Amino acid sequence: MSDLIERMQAQVHIWEAASDHRAIFLTCYAMMTDNMLKTVSAGGFEDGPWVTALTHCFADYYFDALALYEQNGKPPVWTYTFETACSQQAHVLQNLLLGVNAHICYDLIFALADSIQEEWHQLSEADRSGRQRDYFHVNEVIGATLDAVQDQVVSAHSQAMAIVDIAFGRLDEWMIHTLITRWRDEVWTHSLVYVSAPPEQRFALKERYAHQAEARARAIQGQKGILGILDLF
Repeated sequence: MSDLIERMQAQVHIWEAASDHRAIFLTCYAMMTDNMLKTVSAGGFEDGPWVTALTHCFADYYFDALALYEQNGKPPVWTYTFETACSQQAHVLQNLLLGVNAHICYDLIFALADSIQEEWHQLSEADRSGRQRDYFHVNEVIGATLDAVQDQVVSAHSQAMAIVDIAFGRLDEWMIHTLITRWRDEVWTHSLVYVSAPPEQRFALKERYAHQAEARARAIQGQKGILGILDLF
């Protein structure tokens, strides 16, 4: 087990012992990260070291936001996400999607930018396409993890979602995967815009991306249960 997965699981155990609903997203995130690292080890990406570096950089953004929040700071997007989880007023699926939204629709823009900004303008078109293929192959890894997420996390926290899973088969997994895929498509575009922008424009871009993700978070929390997801389509 990697040090990163151990760190995630250690935090999950602390939160589960305290009945802290922040454990919901982090459990799912740990499962997906574990599958990512295993896929890298199995040779599932064209440039495994690059994907590994991006995976760790991405996780750093999560833990940095958590540390800031626990020091009474206000990390963009995450403040609303953490506060909602701590209030225990949201459905398990909403808690999951709030975390996914904050981490993908905000953090991932900058983690991806960090991973390509020094090389992007020197890369050949073939190498850029390779980066893009590896980035989008992550969608398949996420999709392959969603059944386990549904069984081990979502259904475990909500009998209603277990019933939905029986009634609709893979419909709920399909909806989550569709949203994540759509959001990650958007992130690729946003990150390239950010990397290409002059330094004086980057603060405004950060503000714009934070506003978009925070608006999406409020849409997720707009209704109870699975209906809250339907607002996003």
